[in-house]
Amino acid sequence: MGLDGGTIISRSDVIRGQSWRVNQADSSSRSTRGGQIGDGYVAPREAASAEDLVVAKWSSCSLTGQALREPIAACHLGRLYNRESVLEFLLAKNDLFLDESSEWRYDNQKQFAEDFGHLKSAKSIFEVQLLREPLRNDDEAARSRDNLPWVCPITHVSPSLRHPFAALASCGHVFAKKALLEVTDPCCPSCGKAYAPNDVVPINGSLEEVKLLKERLQQYRKKRRRTVEAKAAEALESSGLPAKPPKLLKEQ
Repeated sequence: MGLDGGTIISRSDVIRGQSWRVNQADSSSRSTRGGQIGDGYVAPREAASAEDLVVAKWSSCSLTGQALREPIAACHLGRLYNRESVLEFLLAKNDLFLDESSEWRYDNQKQFAEDFGHLKSAKSIFEVQLLREPLRNDDEAARSRDNLPWVCPITHVSPSLRHPFAALASCGHVFAKKALLEVTDPCCPSCGKAYAPNDVVPINGSLEEVKLLKERLQQYRKKRRRTVEAKAAEALESSGLPAKPPKLLKEQ
């Protein structure tokens, strides 16, 4: 529209396209609306390209599918969320709903409990600092962004299959992984805050990376649980109280 060479696809266009594919697949049909479908016909599923999936993951909340809007948070598995959506989800897990629509959303999210089981408290996420690319007038620059406004503050590239990104959980700043590999000093290039190797979280990483992040998260939680139990035992010992209360004798 607007005589710029672009078009906006409508629902009617989608239906006509599907009807044409069904008609082409059935040689016995003479109908202009798809005709009779043969018994052995299976409609092909049009899969999104890998680049389209990257754009979708970097543009929408992993929990609700809504468009990302600040403040944006990431979990320790590298998924992006609208921070308010995660807080709403955590409240819903305790049967606290903001409104009726939040209850409906939680009913849908429960179907994917395995994907979001690691979201246990507000500490399960950290706010990320994403740098927006300044808008420019030339169309070539707009096309080079691949519909993503985020860029690495060092390399100025946008997230893509060629340029995976990672976040620093210690401060939330996000960079291209290639840029972080070239940093010799273990301090954030943006704020100077020191970070440990385990603070580097690949954002929307590969299946292998997500598997490693899950193992790392499990190890961290086990270590934290042992630390808490050790501190509790030490406090109990210093108080002089018995580790276990004595059993009361039953009345005869």
